[in-house]
Amino acid sequence: MDVSGAVQWWEEWQLRILVLASVMNQVILLLASFFRKLPIRPSWFRQFVIWQAYLSSEAIPIYALATLFNRQKKHSGHSVLEVLWAPVLLIHLGGQDGIPAYNIEDNELWTRHLLTSVSQVTVAVYVFCKSWPGDDKRLLQAAILLFIPGILKCFQKPWALSRASINSLVSSDEPILRSIDTSELKIDPLEDFIDKATSPAGPNDTPATPVDFAPYKLFVDLPSPSPGDRMKMLLSFAALNDSSAHIKLQFWLRQTFLLLYTKEKMSGRHGIDVDEDPSFQTMISVLVRALAICLPFAAIALFHQSHREAYSKQDVVVTFILLSCTAVLELYIIFVHILTKYSENLLPGLVVVNSLVSQYNLIGLLIRNKEHSKMMAILGFFGCTDFLQQRWPMKSCRSSFKITKAVFKYVKSGWHHHICDVSTYRKFNDNRGQSTLERQGCYQELGWSLEGAFDESVLLWHLATDFCYYIDTGASPSQCTQDSCPGVYACPAWCRGSEHHEGAVQCREMSNYMMYLLYVNPEMLMAGTRRNLFTAAYDELMGIITVGDNKSPVEERDLTQRIIFAVDGGGSPPPDGTQRQQGAITHLAWSIAKVLSGLPEEKMWNVIEGVWVEMMCFSAARCRGYLHAKGLATGVEYLTCVWLLQYYMGMETLAAKLQKVDHHRKGVAHGDDPLTSHATGPSGSSGAQAEGQSAGYRASEDPMEEIL
Repeated sequence: MDVSGAVQWWEEWQLRILVLASVMNQVILLLASFFRKLPIRPSWFRQFVIWQAYLSSEAIPIYALATLFNRQKKHSGHSVLEVLWAPVLLIHLGGQDGIPAYNIEDNELWTRHLLTSVSQVTVAVYVFCKSWPGDDKRLLQAAILLFIPGILKCFQKPWALSRASINSLVSSDEPILRSIDTSELKIDPLEDFIDKATSPAGPNDTPATPVDFAPYKLFVDLPSPSPGDRMKMLLSFAALNDSSAHIKLQFWLRQTFLLLYTKEKMSGRHGIDVDEDPSFQTMISVLVRALAICLPFAAIALFHQSHREAYSKQDVVVTFILLSCTAVLELYIIFVHILTKYSENLLPGLVVVNSLVSQYNLIGLLIRNKEHSKMMAILGFFGCTDFLQQRWPMKSCRSSFKITKAVFKYVKSGWHHHICDVSTYRKFNDNRGQSTLERQGCYQELGWSLEGAFDESVLLWHLATDFCYYIDTGASPSQCTQDSCPGVYACPAWCRGSEHHEGAVQCREMSNYMMYLLYVNPEMLMAGTRRNLFTAAYDELMGIITVGDNKSPVEERDLTQRIIFAVDGGGSPPPDGTQRQQGAITHLAWSIAKVLSGLPEEKMWNVIEGVWVEMMCFSAARCRGYLHAKGLATGVEYLTCVWLLQYYMGMETLAAKLQKVDHHRKGVAHGDDPLTSHATGPSGSSGAQAEGQSAGYRASEDPMEEIL
């Protein structure tokens, strides 16, 4: 076939290929909407496929409508059946109910989608009216039936985006929950809540009253409800066991995802059944869904009775495929919705089966880049190394339940043993490892590692955790290949035979997750987090391991021990003759690891676990609800689970911190200093100072206190 023949073939088949591609893309989009509902973070390839399918859901139908418009304008070689495809393309432009928005920003751009829908409907109707010959009444009736759901779905999409936008959710027409309980008015609502929570009939003894939470309000940074409502949430959630709490969290996150990224809000108020919420938007949604299911099948019957033998066989086949697939897809949507709803009611544990925790390891990245050195050199030449590494995370772990259990235990222990008033409540929320170090008697030696910027502390403790995991205990690698180590040697933590192996692995998984946030998703770790800290540490480690013959070990254990030798200089030299070289970040991390390794092994891993749990809680509580909502677009970010757990256990969110008064007016009324009264414990002295003296350090070591 020559060039002119190829051009002629493309002119003939272009529109057919486009409408068939639109149908295929709708199938991919339906599958993508299903995978997005799973509480996992999809791989980069699957994210790319979903993103491309979402973009193509508008691009392909619009291109097909433009092609149809040009063909009808030229009045050359067009078929009447091609005009029938216009309303079907409008149905495709309406999208799938499970994925009207890919990112949360799409909801805010609903006005642009509205204008786009107006232009799309206008073009489709104009082409149809301008080109319809009017001699086949059955075909005309089929077209009219298809235009009804097509036009309604086109305008339903921007309406759904508008209803799921942040402004719409904040301005919901639901009854406003007051943050101050006027029936038991106190000047400080936080003090009122803590008094109720720490009373003898507090969360430890009072029977829980089941509460139906509305977690979406948390994601739009609404203020905390009244102390009474917060107590109901605390009592209800604290009464759950670990498994039930984890399942509840995953279920609420999924419900929030359905509200923000699907047309869930159009079919009922926040997931409530239609018969319980007979609103106007609900009735319209039900009507559109019923028409979208029934009318395409009616159009197929009318097309079957039309004079289809007078048209091109290729166009007849394409029309049957187009109408049949569109009708089946619309019917399948409601089938999946019903199946999903009843499966959640019957098997709620399914929502946590595949819950994953993302991972990123600094030393592991060194090994991976060495294994793909040629590819990384090429990418480095084009300046694309960081772009790839941020989108090429390491294998995720399935430890979300275990980590949630540890966080749940930590927050419960806070109410049991630490929180007694506003001062201790705030101190508990401000912990990022200090509480564990104080409790274990390690603050004097390691407190400095937590007093700087939070991102620096995460990086130092990440390297220190790896050093403690792979530190040489005297057992040779050959002795640690079985389930237990022979002889008198003690199993190192990385060996499955060690009694501390499981806890050590969990500590590394928490460490790797925080490193993932630092490098891949820094805005959720903390405002102002510096991603270049990761690259600086990477370059520093590269300078250490390239000393000597520039060989790269295959195993993380070997490479880590080479780094330890380089910064410590102890022990016999490695086979490759690596010399000692100290790096700023690495040396500080090794200083932490040396102190930890001097502790009994069980205590060491308890300290490391406690520090990472506190760091996760500290980070989660300082991330905006909007960012947590944004993270739901590509799967559940595990930090959001921690954030939601803290909220339902009575802890403060960032929005609550920003909206509350920073001092106790009760103290001001009694003539106390408003700058110091909030930090005073029951005995009149600062809780931080009392605990600091017992731990062997001075309260004046606080940098801010020194400035003041």
